[in-house]
Amino acid sequence: MEAVQLFGSSVPVVPLLLLAAGLLIALLGKLLRAPFDVSDVFLKLVLASFVVGRVVFVLLHLDAYRDNGWAVLDIRDRSVDIYAALITAGVYLAWLVYRRPAQRRLLLQIILPVALLTGGSYVLLKSYLRPPSLWPDLTFVTLANETRSSQTVSLQTDAQREFTLVNLWATWCPPCHREMPVLAAAQHEFPQGQFILLNQGESAEVVSEYLLENNLHFEQVWLDAQSQFSQFSGNRGLPLTLIYDKQGKLIDGHVGQLSRATLMEKLSGFKPKK
Repeated sequence: MEAVQLFGSSVPVVPLLLLAAGLLIALLGKLLRAPFDVSDVFLKLVLASFVVGRVVFVLLHLDAYRDNGWAVLDIRDRSVDIYAALITAGVYLAWLVYRRPAQRRLLLQIILPVALLTGGSYVLLKSYLRPPSLWPDLTFVTLANETRSSQTVSLQTDAQREFTLVNLWATWCPPCHREMPVLAAAQHEFPQGQFILLNQGESAEVVSEYLLENNLHFEQVWLDAQSQFSQFSGNRGLPLTLIYDKQGKLIDGHVGQLSRATLMEKLSGFKPKK
């Protein structure tokens, strides 16, 4: 789900690929003896693309930021409008080529191949890292009303639910803690959906105490003592959010912290309660 496992940690693919592209461009600039700083050109291109992509994303989801304007500056969810970012990158590169005719050939020799290689790598990695398209045949223990329950449950289709959101989390995970209010609010806004908080590797006592201390109330909190779902998804980083349709098919997901705007974008195909 757009993240690779490095040294036991989950690293988002896009920042990793951009770092690799930057290093490769710097190396090519040295080998080709570029008379200007190619790395500086690349950094400005990435920065311009990110800023425009972020601004467009915020404008498209302005309602999600009305109650917390500072969240606009919180880029930990890595949310940008990809189309706006790509258009900006193309326009910026075209402007550079136009403004620097003497360096045109060198710019195209270095940046275009690296851009194509980075884009191709992203497509291949995204396809390879995508979790299985159908949810697993696994069973979990429920935590009913913040008290222990011996009931064993499994993910299954529910004709009354339009979608199922599964959030993998743990009490020790700071990003998990920060996104809890977002998930709690969405649970009430989208009653047609099923929200499952699937704790990874912790006991009922620890989970119950955490929920009570933080005054968090979720309809469905499940325990995955052996972290089976993390192994199934191929992603050991937390938090991880997966969204399935009523047939049990994976339709979207997100690695890392969810902001309200990002979650609203993921659920844009469903109508919230008025």
